[in-house]
Amino acid sequence: MLDAKLAEYMQRILEQGKLSVTAGKSSLEIHDQYALGRRIGKTIHFTDRDQEEMRRMLSANGYALIPVMKEGMARSDRLAAGVPNEKSGGGAVKTGRVSVKAMPGERLHLSGKVLALPPFCHIDACWSEIANSVGHSAIMVVENYEVFDKLHLVRFSLPAAFSSPLVVYRGDRHESRQDNVRAFLDAAALPVLACVDIDPQGLQIALSFPRLIGLVARQGDEISFSSNILLLPASLKGCRRSIV
Repeated sequence: MLDAKLAEYMQRILEQGKLSVTAGKSSLEIHDQYALGRRIGKTIHFTDRDQEEMRRMLSANGYALIPVMKEGMARSDRLAAGVPNEKSGGGAVKTGRVSVKAMPGERLHLSGKVLALPPFCHIDACWSEIANSVGHSAIMVVENYEVFDKLHLVRFSLPAAFSSPLVVYRGDRHESRQDNVRAFLDAAALPVLACVDIDPQGLQIALSFPRLIGLVARQGDEISFSSNILLLPASLKGCRRSIV
């Protein structure tokens, strides 16, 4: 669930139409945990896309898009106004788990098992249990959940050495949380491909991954797009700080 204090902070940003804020505790948590905003010095700058993602997160967690004066309100009134039940907010969910699947037409190789999953399916796994037994030569992290869910519709063109990576959803607050994904990538110690939107925020996300070797870029706007790999030269693999 989205932490109530962060939700209120997002509501204030949206209400006031702020495009930049001081890099304080809440803004840094939003930036670091959700990859929202671009940090320049002591300021976090937000794009229209960042603000739209805040709206999506608030709505998905039952919050209003603007601050609500909840003092003195009955519980039913708070829920109707977009203030979730206090018992549901702020707690960690799916601790230590990641969402994984195989590439289209391939089988999943984990912990000595070989699994064939049907379309629109993935495995919710404990990352610490599978990190040392991944039977794939690389890991591909997918930023967009819709792409991850409909991966079987995507046509990929990848080098032979990385043609069958383990596919991991990059995560959100509810599914395959981002801190779990990062811990899994660190522990698995395999080359990483990033299937992200090729824009500043997508590149920022990609360059945060350890052992990144390339970007898997879309060709086309539909889900049934084809993808090619862009291998990163060594000079780019350490440039994360220059765009954060």
